[in-house]
Amino acid sequence: MKSKMIMVSAGLIGFLMCSVSIVSAAIVYEQEPVSWSHSNNNYSLIADDFLLDEATAVTSIDWWGKFDVATTYQIIIYENVYDSANGNYEPGEALSTFKVSDVSKNEYDTDCFIFSADISFTALAGTTYWVSIAPTDATGWTGWRPASSSSVSYLSHYTKYDAASGEWSPYAGNDSHLDLAFRLNGSPVPVPSAFLLLASGLLGLAGIRRK
Repeated sequence: MKSKMIMVSAGLIGFLMCSVSIVSAAIVYEQEPVSWSHSNNNYSLIADDFLLDEATAVTSIDWWGKFDVATTYQIIIYENVYDSANGNYEPGEALSTFKVSDVSKNEYDTDCFIFSADISFTALAGTTYWVSIAPTDATGWTGWRPASSSSVSYLSHYTKYDAASGEWSPYAGNDSHLDLAFRLNGSPVPVPSAFLLLASGLLGLAGIRRK
């Protein structure tokens, strides 16, 4: 009987863990687009930062802009580092790189689309990251829409990469256009201790039942 209860307990724990992993994704971070007559860069590699309050499995990303001539994109998640030379935080080492071609595109407003792509990245709680999105096959004007000043965190201004120097430089323009429009979708990562408590409780019940 005890071994049977242990097997049942293990099965229940496994089921609960699987159930958490298939919870429908929700918006976990969002910077909404500002009304803008055009996009704000032309083939520049630019990045913006984000921070989540709890550990999260990010499963997809949406962004606004005029990438209407591209079909494939490279999305990179970077660590956050401090550049003492210019006194700014900026993208550091690339943590995850996604080359995606299965990207949905829907018209958002005049001269702007909203794009969506699946990614898989686990963000730690209270940790700042940077994300860049760039087309890899575009041959015309393209750009990433700025974010509305009412919806952004202003952790840092978005930053632009200079391939010649290998340096990132922060944007220093209009205060209402310091961030980029994107949102992350996903679900919280389950806390391991919760499952350990559940496991010990079920195994305890198994021992009591045997007595």
